[in-house]
Amino acid sequence: VNHVFRSIQTHILLGARNDSDGALVAPSAGVRYGPLDTEAQPVVLALDMLGHHDIAQRSLDYFLTRYRDDGSLANGYTLIGTGQNLWTLGQHYLLTKDSGWLSSVAPKLVKSCQWIMNQRQKTSVLDARGEKMPEYGLATPGVLADWQRYAYYFYANGYYYAGLRAVADILTDIGHPDAAALQSAADAYHEDILRAFRWNQARMPVLQLADGTWVPSYPSSVYCFGLTKDFYKGVSSFGHDVEVGANHLLNLGLLDPNSKDGDWICNFME
Repeated sequence: VNHVFRSIQTHILLGARNDSDGALVAPSAGVRYGPLDTEAQPVVLALDMLGHHDIAQRSLDYFLTRYRDDGSLANGYTLIGTGQNLWTLGQHYLLTKDSGWLSSVAPKLVKSCQWIMNQRQKTSVLDARGEKMPEYGLATPGVLADWQRYAYYFYANGYYYAGLRAVADILTDIGHPDAAALQSAADAYHEDILRAFRWNQARMPVLQLADGTWVPSYPSSVYCFGLTKDFYKGVSSFGHDVEVGANHLLNLGLLDPNSKDGDWICNFME
């Protein structure tokens, strides 16, 4: 196992490229297409966890130079990279506690969080009865990776939330003046995601496990009342309900991994 980890470490370092005369690092996503804004984030986090904090930080700085004027990140791929980058950046600060660096990039982080909050405002509408729509407070619908289906994905919203929460937490750590407002926004986002999740889950048929027992479903997106492959042609259950499914909410701080939800999701995936 140690040999495997060393080989991965070597592969990641060989795949990275200098940028801006070495001031920045363009981290490879582990494949031929280079620093993808989504898939490169786990690679950056891996560098951090292996102790390569300097390379990880220069990799994060690389993506920060590619933020759009509105605060979003889409370096050749989908907008979910915004949340993933913010979340990874938060993990980097927790590992390094480099408050000087964090203070220097804080304005960009706040602007990016504001972009997430602005997307949520677009869906914060009431129905004809004055009640919240199921997608109330979620990010505007979009696509994930290679699947051309616009939807209110819990995976995407999970990462937007995790990124917003991570920035709120680390800015709180350095006493930034915007930290309290971001904390409140993250709390509200958490509530909206879980409300949408429970609304959809309550309208889905239960799932059968291999031992003959049944467990509640976990939706991949709002308004999809079952496994995605059963509702949309050309879409795999593995792709939507595992790789980018709501199971990620367990890792991103929205669902408790030790809860019944954690048992239900993991048992079905197994």
